[in-house]
Amino acid sequence: EELGPFTIFAPSNSAFMAMDQAELVSLLETENKTTLDRLLKYHVVKGYLASSELVKQLKANGGRGSLPTLSGQTLVAGLSPEGKVTLTDPEGHVATITAYDQPAFNGLVHVTDTVMIPAEPDTGKKKRRR
Repeated sequence: EELGPFTIFAPSNSAFMAMDQAELVSLLETENKTTLDRLLKYHVVKGYLASSELVKQLKANGGRGSLPTLSGQTLVAGLSPEGKVTLTDPEGHVATITAYDQPAFNGLVHVTDTVMIPAEPDTGKKKRRR
C-alpha cells in the first residue's frame, strides 16, 4: 500500500444521504467489501493537489483535465461558469467541490456534493443493485 500524499474528493454526509439508501446499506455488507473499496478509491488521486494548482492546471488545459483515481478509472475535472471545480464520471454524473483544501495527515481533502459511482471493472457498466 502507498502512504501518500493523496488528494481525496470526499462526498459530504448529505451526498451519501442523497444516494439510494438500499444501495448504501448494501455497500456496507461484508460481501460487498471489494465494491466499497473500489468506490472509496474512486474518490482518491495520487499526490497533493491544492485547489489553486488544480484550477491553474484546468485553466491551462482549456477548462478540463483528467484525474486518474486509485481505482484505476479516471474522473474528468472541469471549471463551472461560476469558477467552481466539478468532477464528471464516465456515467455522466457531476459532483461539485463545495469545500477546498482541508488538510489531512497524508494529503488533502476537497469536499464534494455527490458520491461518484465507478463502472464495474469487468463489464465497463455500472453495477445494478437488486
